[in-house]
Amino acid sequence: MGVPACRRYCSLHACRNAYIQRAGRQLQLDAIGDHLRYNAESNHLLTTNGTTPTTSSTVYNGTAITVSSTETIEAIATASGFTQSAVATATYTITAPAKTTPTLTVSPSPASITTAQALSVTVTVSGTPTPTGSVVLTSGSYTSAATTLSSGSATINIPAGSLAKGSDTLTATYTPDAASSSTYNSATGSNTETVTAAATAPTVTVTPSPASITTAQALSVTITVSGTPTPTGSVVLSSGSYVSAAATLSVEARPSMSLPVH
Repeated sequence: MGVPACRRYCSLHACRNAYIQRAGRQLQLDAIGDHLRYNAESNHLLTTNGTTPTTSSTVYNGTAITVSSTETIEAIATASGFTQSAVATATYTITAPAKTTPTLTVSPSPASITTAQALSVTVTVSGTPTPTGSVVLTSGSYTSAATTLSSGSATINIPAGSLAKGSDTLTATYTPDAASSSTYNSATGSNTETVTAAATAPTVTVTPSPASITTAQALSVTITVSGTPTPTGSVVLSSGSYVSAAATLSVEARPSMSLPVH
């Protein structure tokens, strides 16, 4: 009765160790579906994925192979004059690295605007390797279109009038694309922008009374300044060489002044 060729190598782990000792390098396994057999001295090490190895399987030539996904490896050993060993099996489990959450920096420029101004916002998504994908910017009722990152950043222009008056929170949301989805989680980042009301020109109405005078008559002039909210401040009336003193607007924004006789 023959002696098992793998009598010293009763498991796949032992056979791998034998390979390391004889070849002087570590076995790396890959090639899904390929049959591999290593020939060292009179013993043959065969490994396979998915099917049982036989003496007809391709002889493994010692070239290193890499396991790129979870695989079940099977092996036998044979030698002339010996009985073929039993099949030894081992499973190589490949675990993907945990995904990380990149850092988002939201940079508006300028730091404060009026409702009549547009705003430029740069969103930077930081990580190693450089994240790829897109970002969307929101604030109140405003939502931007998805903007594709270029070298980890994107610039979004918000049209004038899109943001409400006050301190507005700008929130950027990052969505990884296919190239980054195995590395990065979705992420958000925010910053604030101060928005003030744009100054508008009020309507000024000048009403002289009476409509015509002689040079011997004085003239009363009512000035109405209209706007919402009601304008406050003062008015000055001028005509030719005449310049009045500043007159403060009343609550009704209708100061009256009298022009002296010339």
